[in-house]
Amino acid sequence: MLQDNCLAHHGILGQKWGVRRYQNADGSLTDAGEKRYSKNDKKKTKKEMRFEKAKEQKRKAAEAYAKDPFLREHIKWDNDGNIIKISKDLEKALNAPLSDIDDEDLVIMVAQELAEQKSISHHGILGQKWGVRRYQNPDGSFTKEGRERYSSSTSLSDKNYSLIENIFKQMPLADKQLIDPDITTNKETYFSDKNDYRKSVAFNSISPDGFLVAEKIPEDLNVDNTKGIEIGIGVLNKGKGTGTKLTKDLINWFNNQEDYDVIWWPVDSNNDASIKVAIKNGFIKDPLGDNYVYAKDTAMNQLGISDYLAHHGILGQKWGVRRYQNEDGSLTAKGKKHYAKADIKWAKKNTDKITRKTQNKVKKELIAFNTELSKQPGYLNKDGSVSKAAINAYNRKMASLMNTAVGDITSPSGRVVRFVAKRSEVGVQMALADRGYDINQLKNGVWSGGRVAYRSKQLNKIDI
Repeated sequence: MLQDNCLAHHGILGQKWGVRRYQNADGSLTDAGEKRYSKNDKKKTKKEMRFEKAKEQKRKAAEAYAKDPFLREHIKWDNDGNIIKISKDLEKALNAPLSDIDDEDLVIMVAQELAEQKSISHHGILGQKWGVRRYQNPDGSFTKEGRERYSSSTSLSDKNYSLIENIFKQMPLADKQLIDPDITTNKETYFSDKNDYRKSVAFNSISPDGFLVAEKIPEDLNVDNTKGIEIGIGVLNKGKGTGTKLTKDLINWFNNQEDYDVIWWPVDSNNDASIKVAIKNGFIKDPLGDNYVYAKDTAMNQLGISDYLAHHGILGQKWGVRRYQNEDGSLTAKGKKHYAKADIKWAKKNTDKITRKTQNKVKKELIAFNTELSKQPGYLNKDGSVSKAAINAYNRKMASLMNTAVGDITSPSGRVVRFVAKRSEVGVQMALADRGYDINQLKNGVWSGGRVAYRSKQLNKIDI
C-alpha cells in the first residue's frame, strides 16, 4: 500500500546512526561542521560583494543620466541611484505612476524617447517670421546680419588665446613649420604661455577653421623707422577661403590703426596658397627676402617698396653705387653678408628634405653600382667590414649622380645646391655653390670637420 502523506527520513550518503557528522548534541559544530559552514559563509560574502558592486554600478549610471539636461527634466534620483520621482509628462507616457512600475530601465528608455523628441523639435526664435531668412540666404551665404553674427572673433582675450592654441595643436607638423621653421615636434605651442600672448599680440582673428595672429615687432628691430607687425596664419580645413577672410579682417583693422604702418608676412617660397592670399589682398613681395609686405604710403616710401613698377631708392643709397650686387650679378661684400643669414636659415630648413628627395631619384643606380663594387677585390676588410676605399668610391658616385639629378635649386642669394662626398662615412653633404663653380674640385670628398680631402680648404653648407 502506497502512503503519500508520510514523513520519512532516508539519511545521507555515509551517514551512521548515532554519529554526529556536523553538529554536536549541545548544538556546537564539529570540525567537519566548522569546515562546511565556513564555505557557506564565504559564498554569502561573495554574494554580498556582487550585490555591492551592482549597487555601485547603478549609482554611477544614475549620476551619468542625471548629467543629461533632458533626462533631468523627467527623472529624479536619490544618492543610491534609485528613481524617486518622475515628471507628469513621463508618467503620462508610461500610462502609470512610478509606484506601479518595477522596471527602472523602462522608465529611462521612455524618458530618453521624450528627450529625443524635444531635442529635434524647433520652436522658432524671438522675432522670427516664416519665409524671412534672418542670418542665412537659401544658397548658404550669410545675410548682413548673419555676417555680423558669425564674424570671426578679434578680441584680445584669454578665450581667444585658448582657441589659437587649440587650433594650432590640431594642425599637421608640416603646416606648423610653414609658420615657424624652428618647430620640430607636435608638442610645441604657438605661444610660450598666456603672458607671451598678452604682451606680444597686437591683433588676432579667429574662426572655427583657423586663426591669424599679428605680433608687435620690437622698436629696435623695426626697419627704417617704421612701426611694424608680423603675422602668422594657421588653417585647419583648407580650400574654404578661411585664410582670405582672416587676412581681410586684418587689413580692415590695420587701415584704421595709427600705431602701426607696415605688416610683414614671412611666407615660405613653396607655400603657394599663402602667396596667392597675400597677393590677392594687396601684399607686395619684399625684393630682399621671403616676406610679403602691406604698408601705408609713408612706410612704403621709407622701405623703398612700391605697388607699381617704380623704384624710389633706400636710405643711404647713392646713384651708381651698388650696395649688394655688382653689375655682373655677383654679390658685393655687403651683399654676401646680407644674404648669408638668409642662406643659413634656408639651408637649415631645406637640407634634409632636398637631400632625401634627390637620393630617392638615384636609388636604383646606386644599388646597381654597389652590387658591382662589392665584386671588386678590396671591398671588404679582413674583419668583414666594408673598406674605407669602397665607402669613398660609393660616396663619390652618389655625389656625382645627385648633382645631375638635383636640377637648378637656388638659395635666397642665388647660389645653387650641390652635393659633396663625405670621407670615411657613408653619405654626402649638401652645399651651396656659386653658379659656374666646378664641383669636381671636391670630388675626393670632405671630412666631417669640413676640410676638403687632399686640400687645406675648409667648407660649410654655404661656403663653396
